[in-house]
Amino acid sequence: MKIIYIIKSLEKGGAERFILNLCKELNKRENIEYKLLILQDGNEYVHLSSEVNYQRLDGPYVPSIFSTNYVNVQQYKDIVDAFKPDIISTHLFRSEIFSTIYLVPDAVYVTHGHDNMVEFENFSFSTLFNKRKLTNFYEKLLLIRNKYQKINKMYYLPNSENTFNYYKRTVPKKFRSNIKLFEPGFHFSTFYKSLSPKNVLLNGKIKILNVGSFVEKKNQAFIIEIAKELKTKNVDFEINLLGDGPNKEKVQQKIVDFGLDREILIRGKVNNVENYLWESDIYLHTAFYEPFGQVLLEAMAAGLPCIVLDGKGNRKLIKNNENGYLFYNQDAEAFVEKIIEYTSNKENYFKLSLNAQSFAKQFDISNKTDELIAFYEKITK
Repeated sequence: MKIIYIIKSLEKGGAERFILNLCKELNKRENIEYKLLILQDGNEYVHLSSEVNYQRLDGPYVPSIFSTNYVNVQQYKDIVDAFKPDIISTHLFRSEIFSTIYLVPDAVYVTHGHDNMVEFENFSFSTLFNKRKLTNFYEKLLLIRNKYQKINKMYYLPNSENTFNYYKRTVPKKFRSNIKLFEPGFHFSTFYKSLSPKNVLLNGKIKILNVGSFVEKKNQAFIIEIAKELKTKNVDFEINLLGDGPNKEKVQQKIVDFGLDREILIRGKVNNVENYLWESDIYLHTAFYEPFGQVLLEAMAAGLPCIVLDGKGNRKLIKNNENGYLFYNQDAEAFVEKIIEYTSNKENYFKLSLNAQSFAKQFDISNKTDELIAFYEKITK
């Protein structure tokens, strides 16, 4: 079986980590050959990608309402024609729109839905009065005209029930029976930490971790509200924030304004997330929209109970008071009470940690690769 994967870039993100882990796992499988195509510069996973068969294409595909800019179509055509893929699998919307430039009649197309791609949204009256929505809908029409009307074998793999339901109402009707829930995997052993009742809660203070881009939906501002409440209750704590993004300076300024710069530390982008996980007690996730939540599984593998805000796509990952707790409302006091509850009793904390690891292990990339290969074999018969 031959598979071409396409993704926009290798910048830090859950989709990018998944495709690299998947490709590394496929290296171990017999009778499977793959090629990963990257549309843009930017590799923030140099070590992870070192064993992956990938190629950077010589230019992005940029759709425009006024014209269509295909950059180096011939290069992509030559690669595809030489490789002769059974499956062409796209990851994220830029890759899906790119795949329209040259279609392979005999290939099966698969798109991984790593989120509710806004470009898939159906037309509504408000679309006419919003430039972003209008552009998104134009791109959807491009997909329908240049791809979906011309192929018969098209499958969608949403990563959560929330995205599954979104696709059920937004993708072309003729393909709606080809939507299958597929929750992505991760490399469990990379984040795993051996636990015993004696090696938990050893920090003296409560060490809390959050990982995510500094963008609006990640909602780091709410972490500051939680920190204020912790300080009011005289809790000794430290919160480490890993990531970068356009809101980082704004969040940093709020931290300083509230006098929390000793308690909340922004570490930026790091290459050793697992080390921060191993040194923490609680994983705190406050995104108000989370397509899936791979970072939650990584935290659980390290033995961290996860205290999270409902992000829609992360609901199935949290079993309340078994591997963490999911709140449906932004109630800083309730979050703090749960943090204190989980870190006040070593025996209970240890049980939560073991449950978290057991739950996360189901998503090991080896298991999920088996699941994906079985799906590939079914759709290529």
